Amino acid sequence: MRPLAEMNNSGTFYSGYSRDGSAKDAAHSPASFRKAFRAHLPHPARWARSGRSTRDCAAGSPELRSGDLPANAFPQCASSGAAGERQPESAGNAAQNYYPGASYVDVEGGDIYDERLTDTAPWEGLERLFAAAHSRGKPFSVPSGA
Repeated sequence: MRPLAEMNNSGTFYSGYSRDGSAKDAAHSPASFRKAFRAHLPHPARWARSGRSTRDCAAGSPELRSGDLPANAFPQCASSGAAGERQPESAGNAAQNYYPGASYVDVEGGDIYDERLTDTAPWEGLERLFAAAHSRGKPFSVPSGA
């Protein structure tokens, strides 16, 4: 699962920055993204790990608590935090500003795109994301690229 992927791409609703580089409102800040991810987005991974369906949860079955969770059946189920190519290019929009924390992500990743005929893909940025995942002991993926 890749909830709220490409969080630092201005084309996504939840990105903290507009294409022109201006910051959106506080509700769309990287801090708000981290808070929302921590509060709401682990639930699909929890459901998948527990074998419960979203319909079970909607029907009023009790909410899962961290102590209720079985061991992660990785690689059968994983929640992945994936950052897209940073658009706009600004320090505030860097992927690490959106990172919700290692306990909320099973697999880290980064998308990479090169839309020109020459190799202009941001390989150094992808290498930095890989190094960060490696430093936290997380597997790394490239879920999308062109």
